[in-house]
Amino acid sequence: MAGMSSFDPKFTIASIITEDLTTIERAHGFVEAAALSKEWIHQMEARALILEAHHTTHTKDFEQLCPTTNRRTLQRDLSRLEELNLVHRRGGARQSLYSLNNKAL
Repeated sequence: MAGMSSFDPKFTIASIITEDLTTIERAHGFVEAAALSKEWIHQMEARALILEAHHTTHTKDFEQLCPTTNRRTLQRDLSRLEELNLVHRRGGARQSLYSLNNKAL
């Protein structure tokens, strides 16, 4: 490979790229620092008891039981419970039906 020059790119990092990289880095830091708070765990335990009492529950049922919590937060919480294998979800979108995973208890 005699006679070949090394690759030497010339580029400039524009301010918009710097801003976007900063936004990504902040989001990454937030996700890394996020931990399950004791309050969140307590709320999830209460919601799990509701599931156990009702055997199966739709998101709209949780909305009625937790009127101060918005729908999107409830959906995220239920998704997290599903990730932790504490509940099973059947169906999709507004027809999701959640049931307690008794094997996880």
